[in-house]
Amino acid sequence: MKIHIDITEDIISQFIEPLNAPLVGDKLNFNNSLGKGQIERLNFDDKIELLKFSFQLSQPITLTSLNPIDSEYLLININLSKFRINKKVNDTHISVQKNLPIGILFYTPNIEVSSTSAINIPFEIILLKFKKSFLSEVDYGNLTILTNTKKALVYEDLDVHSEACLRKILIEGSSKLKVYSKILELLDINFQKLANREVEDKYEELHPLDLKGIFTAAALLRDPVTDKTFSIEELSEVANMGKTKFKMLFKQVFGLPPISYKQKIKMEYAKEKLSLKEMTASEISYQIGYSHPSKFTTAYKKHFGVLPSSL
Repeated sequence: MKIHIDITEDIISQFIEPLNAPLVGDKLNFNNSLGKGQIERLNFDDKIELLKFSFQLSQPITLTSLNPIDSEYLLININLSKFRINKKVNDTHISVQKNLPIGILFYTPNIEVSSTSAINIPFEIILLKFKKSFLSEVDYGNLTILTNTKKALVYEDLDVHSEACLRKILIEGSSKLKVYSKILELLDINFQKLANREVEDKYEELHPLDLKGIFTAAALLRDPVTDKTFSIEELSEVANMGKTKFKMLFKQVFGLPPISYKQKIKMEYAKEKLSLKEMTASEISYQIGYSHPSKFTTAYKKHFGVLPSSL
């Protein structure tokens, strides 16, 4: 099955006919022949629309979303699933997953995204849609990275703070006011990240092959528990570019140098495990490569400003 979505139109309504599923209030339940699934919508005074997708399909669906070059809308796609979704963004192939370097994908004007959902795998995806004018209302009107159609591919990692906001947004029974406040907090976190990237770096147009090389190298860094370490020389060779260019473009794409980014992945992983009470600080310290828990504690406090025991 193939579904085409125009971001400038009402999103949830565009699923009614292809899924053969009625919209009841602000919820759309998938036809049983497709598997289990639901789309739920929340509107906030015509400023922000939140769409929650929860599904486990019995047959694949290929979804293509277009945000035209003259669009007044921006869309944020967040994959909360443990499973990656492979996407084609214009001419670039990427993977989106909460534990990958890309967890948040911004659909800017002049972007077309397509993906095919795997079968028999549970997915949870959040979409946030708002007008570009909203950026000015919340004092981010100079955030040109989201409105420059020549740089249509924009992404961020899903850190623990952002995911905590999302989990509170998704709690059943939360008041609409609390949900809205958490959405604003989530947006502020990620708008500030993008603003910092604009200040720190002079962005260059990325050739698709360079972007592919950066993603290939970043994939080697995304496992927080691997014993393998990679030098800048090895990473730049994988990316098929010189060391100076690799370091510059890596920071441009991910906001941090490779070594700092690897450390961030480890710390975010540790915080998640501690928050969920899945492991002790000592267990985590050895798992992510520290020779002694005290060294992990020092690194954790330096990164987050608090001790692991505070969770």
